[in-house]
Amino acid sequence: MINVLFLLVSLINGKPNDIPYRKLTWNDFVKVKRLPDASAEVSTTISYDYVSNEPVKVHCIIERDKSFVETKSINDYLLNHEQRHFDLTYIYSRKLAFLLKSQSNLTEEKVKEIYDNIIAEWDAEQAMYDEQTDNSINKEKQDLWDRFIDKQLKEL
Repeated sequence: MINVLFLLVSLINGKPNDIPYRKLTWNDFVKVKRLPDASAEVSTTISYDYVSNEPVKVHCIIERDKSFVETKSINDYLLNHEQRHFDLTYIYSRKLAFLLKSQSNLTEEKVKEIYDNIIAEWDAEQAMYDEQTDNSINKEKQDLWDRFIDKQLKEL
C-alpha cells in the first residue's frame, strides 16, 4: 500500500517552497499596468510526485510569476476573489490527497487516472465560480461562494 503525503508549495523564483495554507497578499502577484482580459489573475495548479513504493506527494502550487494584478485595481474585494480561486485549488488538492490515501496498490497509471478526474472536477468548479460571480462583479453570488468555500475549508 502506498501512503500519500500532502504538501502545499509555492513557486518562488522558480523553486518550490513548502508553506502552510495561508491568505494571499498582493505581493504574490506581479503588478502590471494593464491586463487584456481581467483586473487580476492568480495562477494555481495541482501536481503530484509518484515514485514506486513511496508516498505520493500532492502539491498545491501558487505560480507567483504567472499571477498578475493591474496596479489600479488593487483592493481587498478583488484579492478575496483571487483568494477563493486559491482556496478551491487547495480544496481539490486535499481531495486528491485523501482519495489517493484511501486506495491500495496504486500504480502510476491509477494515480494519473485519479489525478485527471480530480483536475477535471477542479477545472469545472473554477469555471463555475467565475461564471456565477461574473469574475467578482456579482457581489451577491460572490458572498454565496465565499460562504460555500469557507464551509469546505472548515471540513478539511
